[in-house]
Amino acid sequence: MTQLSDRELTAVASNPLAMDGIEFIEYSTSKPQALGQVLEMMGFHP
Repeated sequence: MTQLSDRELTAVASNPLAMDGIEFIEYSTSKPQALGQVLEMMGFHP
């Protein structure tokens, strides 16, 4: 098992999905509050 450096720990905490980038994605829904809640559960914040 490897130990994480402080820099890696910070990256994990600020990037819960461990994404290295994201394409532009447009969402459309009749329930914007529900979509917002799902995105927040995935680690995204307004």
